[in-house]
Amino acid sequence: MAKQNPAKASPAHNHPMRGSVGILQSDTLSIQAGCFGVSEPTSSEECKLNDVTVSAITPVASTITPTPDFDDDPYLLTTPDITDKQTLNEHGYEKGSDMCSQMQGQIFDCYREENGVRKRFAVKKVWKKLCESGIACEDGMNFIVESDIVKEAFILNLLTVKNELPADYIVRFVDLFEDDNATYLVTECGGDQTLKQFVDAAHEYRKNGTLGANEWRKTVKYVMWQLSVIVIWMHRDMHCCHLDLSMENIRVKNGTFIANKSADAVTINPKLTVQIADLGSAEVFNVETNANFQCGKAGMTGNYQYSAPQVYNNMVYDARKADVYQLGCILFHLSFFAPMYRYQESAIDASFQCIQRNDVMSLIEMRNLQKLASKKLIALLCSMVNTKEKNRASVDDIMQHSYFAAYYRKYAPRLDKVSEKQKTKNEQNKQIMQKFPFYSINYG
Repeated sequence: MAKQNPAKASPAHNHPMRGSVGILQSDTLSIQAGCFGVSEPTSSEECKLNDVTVSAITPVASTITPTPDFDDDPYLLTTPDITDKQTLNEHGYEKGSDMCSQMQGQIFDCYREENGVRKRFAVKKVWKKLCESGIACEDGMNFIVESDIVKEAFILNLLTVKNELPADYIVRFVDLFEDDNATYLVTECGGDQTLKQFVDAAHEYRKNGTLGANEWRKTVKYVMWQLSVIVIWMHRDMHCCHLDLSMENIRVKNGTFIANKSADAVTINPKLTVQIADLGSAEVFNVETNANFQCGKAGMTGNYQYSAPQVYNNMVYDARKADVYQLGCILFHLSFFAPMYRYQESAIDASFQCIQRNDVMSLIEMRNLQKLASKKLIALLCSMVNTKEKNRASVDDIMQHSYFAAYYRKYAPRLDKVSEKQKTKNEQNKQIMQKFPFYSINYG
């Protein structure tokens, strides 16, 4: 079980977006005027989220199934709601199939006709009662989390609609609407599998000898370069940190294995790309007042044991360095087909003891993984998962590491141009960004 703070279900606290970005009311989704180009809902019951229409409906009480009380079986809170189809249909979407559950609701796909083409999207549904209370359900237990779907929509829209991505490595914002019980965030679908599913499939090919070591090393480096490109843009140019980077929150496009029957081998589709999804824990920082990205968020969702030690131990931390630690955990899992450790507790996990000593090589030797390792990979991992935050690499350090030497020589000038262009746009948007819901650390 991931280390999270068990929460009593009964008390509810103020919604984190109340009074700053949006007010989740019982009859409509009302987003306050003047907040980064947001206007009040019109008579047609629509509002504008940075020039993107955000629909709002007036639910019909007789057709809505009330959200169960917390005293009920918590699994009921993630049971598919018969009203999903009705709500989606009212906003022009057709519900597809369930993709997975998530700690405050459910994720499924949906479809919509656009210019005669049936397009597929992903829908993140969050129960209002859980979101407003900061509660999530997992394995029959309730936990406190710091995740907000409305703020997620604002951040996604800022990154993918109001600004130009350096590459298509984040799922794009599409729509946001609600009914009486739930809020729905519609995004680009972002591939047909998670990075975890892709790696598990690759492992099977490795075990049967059809996927060569060099082919896989090449793919790992390519995936990590893509992630580094988008994360450095988020950190350096958009002052945004994801704070929940994991194998499950990264989608894979074109992650197919191409059979070469004559050689009895497979290669990986060279058009493979990854997209970061689920920005529910993400934050944008005001560097004029918080230049060091100081953050105190805890109670993250997902595999909490792979959070940076400062996050895990509820300390104030540099949010950029927290992202880097999680990228290091992903790099290890990609490279060796297994998590770096099981528990972030040195007393019970020998692998984490090695990480605490910043001795990745000993961990690799202990688990007989030397055949998959290289000196450059080990050096990069040591810099990324250093438990001492001040000694941990930045994303800029990662990209300039010898592990990525060929990529950096080729693409660094292009990335610099992207950064300069974004800085110019940021200066132009400086006034309206003053009303953006930046992260504010509470030292109390």
